[in-house]
Amino acid sequence: RKEAGEKPSDWVNRIWMIALARHPTDMETREALSLMETLSRSESETPVDALTQLCLAVYNLNEFAFVD
Repeated sequence: RKEAGEKPSDWVNRIWMIALARHPTDMETREALSLMETLSRSESETPVDALTQLCLAVYNLNEFAFVD
């Protein structure tokens, strides 16, 4: 959050660049923002918690499952 600013869409772009060295597709951005919004609406989740969960989800993408 410190590096990307206060906008969740900027957080998503930064996560993808750090983890995958590429920008997210439009669909990935929409899905990531939807996930964070859904988690933030939960009584037990703050926006920071939602961001943390998104980071964990990104590291579970198929792009990390295979080595060329």
